[in-house]
Amino acid sequence: MMVSLQKKIAFLSMPKCASTSIEKALMPYSQIIFTGNPKIKHMNYRGYVKKVEPIIISAGVNDVTTFCLFREPLEWLQSWYRYRARKALADPKAPRHRNYTGDVSFQEFVLAYINNHDVSWNKVGRQSRFVSDKEGRVAVDKVFRLDKQKPLYDFLQERIGMNLEIPQKNISPHELDYTLDDSVKREAMDFLSEEYEIYETL
Repeated sequence: MMVSLQKKIAFLSMPKCASTSIEKALMPYSQIIFTGNPKIKHMNYRGYVKKVEPIIISAGVNDVTTFCLFREPLEWLQSWYRYRARKALADPKAPRHRNYTGDVSFQEFVLAYINNHDVSWNKVGRQSRFVSDKEGRVAVDKVFRLDKQKPLYDFLQERIGMNLEIPQKNISPHELDYTLDDSVKREAMDFLSEEYEIYETL
């Protein structure tokens, strides 16, 4: 979460959407910066309205444009699965980390996610909820696709007045098997229909 009061933009940091790279590029222009703790760094739109917008208004700034990135829904789940399968969570000298996915298949991960199984490693939230207000309507002013970032660059260039160099950060060093049975893929895509509806309109 970063806000530039001068440029009147607020970046809402969707998890697993290159947020670290964007934050580094915006750092010199931002006056309100939340990093570190994931619950603060990845504050969603409703949190922004409740906790950050009053600060902005009290500073005499209005008409701030909120923006974020949005990822292809199944690819977003792949990123979460890959992140939680990293070796740092698999210390052989310690009990299994509660979020570790290295010993479950991607299909098991997806089924646990869409069926809300009572395990910690499937708790990753919803992209649709991140960008929506309390009535469930998409309320972030500008939502950009992660896989088509030119509109984002154009927007930031227009607002900031210069080309931004956005470095690639947190790139996974390895790929995993993301195979899903056809029936499971259909079930997952149906469960993620709100995400796909948003994604396909961007």
